[in-house]
Amino acid sequence: MNAHRMGGSVCTVLSSLPRITWLLYATLPPAQQLPRRWSGLVNYGRLDIAARGLLAALYPTGRYNGSALLLHIDTGGGGEQATIIFNKQCLPETMHYEHESSQLLLNALRKNKCPVTHATLSRILICMKQHGYTRILLKEGAKPLHTLKKIWGREKILFIIGTREDPPIHAAHHADHVASIGCHAYLTTSVISYINLHIASIAGGGDEEG
Repeated sequence: MNAHRMGGSVCTVLSSLPRITWLLYATLPPAQQLPRRWSGLVNYGRLDIAARGLLAALYPTGRYNGSALLLHIDTGGGGEQATIIFNKQCLPETMHYEHESSQLLLNALRKNKCPVTHATLSRILICMKQHGYTRILLKEGAKPLHTLKKIWGREKILFIIGTREDPPIHAAHHADHVASIGCHAYLTTSVISYINLHIASIAGGGDEEG
């Protein structure tokens, strides 16, 4: 990755994120070459999943919904960790297709268009707690998300979800809740879409217990 370190502390960098923020966890083999085209993300740590997740989280209707997404990329084995911050400063107003979100992600990896921090995942989760976020780790087999009835009235929520694998175990230690949307395995984009529909339902006066 050609990402650069941002100035200021990581907690300061994360201080102005919106009420609903997503954190996608992705792994990447060390020293893997950045693809030339967006379609190459499928062989680049399966970051094509992250690109689809970005589209589902921030553009559920094709128009930017005002949320933010943190893409945490872990190379493992003592390698670099980087978190790309996709917020309104580096996002278009509309986006409908996977090739658009994939190209946006590739540009962020290549050109540093979006803010980047190199803090550890634990540090990021601690900072988000300090900023008042309820941190919810989404994981297969956990208690149903809809049973967490009180969270929907909270001002800030951070949803944490893996792309091709769950975040490491220490992420659960920094989560306020570990939850799932059901008893089966679901695609990352399906989980995100379900939650966005639930948030929209509540905003429109729907039943918070559904």
